[in-house]
Amino acid sequence: MENALNRRKEKKIISGYDRLVEVMGAHKTLGKKIVFLSGTFDLFHIGHCRYFLSALDAVMQATGKGREDIVLVVGVDSDAEVKERKGPYRPIVSQDERAEVVAYNEDVDYVVIKEEKEFNWELAKLIKADFIILSESTTVIYDGGRDQMIKDIKEWAEDVLVLPPQAETSTTGKIHRLLTETLVNAREKINSVIDELLGGKP
Repeated sequence: MENALNRRKEKKIISGYDRLVEVMGAHKTLGKKIVFLSGTFDLFHIGHCRYFLSALDAVMQATGKGREDIVLVVGVDSDAEVKERKGPYRPIVSQDERAEVVAYNEDVDYVVIKEEKEFNWELAKLIKADFIILSESTTVIYDGGRDQMIKDIKEWAEDVLVLPPQAETSTTGKIHRLLTETLVNAREKINSVIDELLGGKP
């Protein structure tokens, strides 16, 4: 079972853009629609799983094609990119492990680790993506807002689809909650030790 899973994972994870372009070109000749989305996928959670499935559903509705005619490519942000964008203590999980977790998801066809300092959605243009998938949360923080972001990104693909949040949770939210609970517990223990040292006196 372990060997079968490893073979499946190794087949999905593409090392290098040249190889990815080659593979996508083969799918294009078969008339398949290439769908691209990217993210950090740190501390993988249910929202990520729903994101992949919703992306496929949205493209099937937009094109009338079946799942067999759609290729979902997921770009995983490199460790260097995440650290630059989210701070020195992120990511929690390394890029290779994050890519592997994504590859095990049955809705994902291919995974590639995005190269450092990649310009915007250049990878989507490189593989001639038919659709780029965005999260609503991404468009909110974009300079110019949702409409401007869609307009800018359409330069890189034939169409852009924006999906609503797929879960109430987020990786950043989970980290904040864990840190908050840890700090609260630590404070309670410190207060307890101080009370003991003072003999319960205020």
